[in-house]
Amino acid sequence: MDMLEHPTLRGDCSVTTGSIRVIIMAIFRAAAHGGMVQGRIDMQKRELPAAALAVLSTLVLLVLIYMGSRGLRDFDPALIGYAVATVFALAAIVY
Repeated sequence: MDMLEHPTLRGDCSVTTGSIRVIIMAIFRAAAHGGMVQGRIDMQKRELPAAALAVLSTLVLLVLIYMGSRGLRDFDPALIGYAVATVFALAAIVY
């Protein structure tokens, strides 16, 4: 099927130029007001503490692994995959 034959590209959809204009104006308004649109807080401001907390928790886990294996002297190389998976899983859960 040719792209121009697709029903949504021929103008048979409910999206009009007016609604596209409203969406574009909302994006410009959000950029002009530092990410605040109608009282909603920008998600990037919430994601920064979550990312910092995830990094901090993984660092704590790595320190605990290091201390628990007595400076990696008792760390079995066969468990590297499990340790890496655990660190990534913790970061994902905390984030």
